[in-house]
Amino acid sequence: MMEQTFYTRYYEALEQAGVRRLVPYSCRHTTATALALQNIAPSVIQEIMRHSKYTTTQRYIHPDMSSMAAAVNQMPGAPNAGKNDVAHNVTHGASVDASEHD
Repeated sequence: MMEQTFYTRYYEALEQAGVRRLVPYSCRHTTATALALQNIAPSVIQEIMRHSKYTTTQRYIHPDMSSMAAAVNQMPGAPNAGKNDVAHNVTHGASVDASEHD
C-alpha cells in the first residue's frame, strides 16, 4: 500500500468512526493500554509492540482512573465498597475527601 493511500484511508476511518483526528502513531498508545487493561502479560505487550526494552513499553501504557482507584481499594485498610469507596466515587463523579481515608 502506498503511504498516501494509507493516510487517506486511515483519516477516512477516523472520520467515519467519529474519532478526532489523531496521527497514526497515537494508536500505539491506545493498543498498549487496551492490552494492559485486558491483563495481557507485560512481556507479551512488549513483543506485540516490538520493543527491545520493557521500559519503552511502559511509556505506552496509560492506566485509566477506575483501574487506579480499584488498585488503591485493594490496599490493606482500604474502605469497603460503598459511598466511601474510592473507585466508586471516582467512577461516579463524586469527590473523594482524602481525610476520610487516613
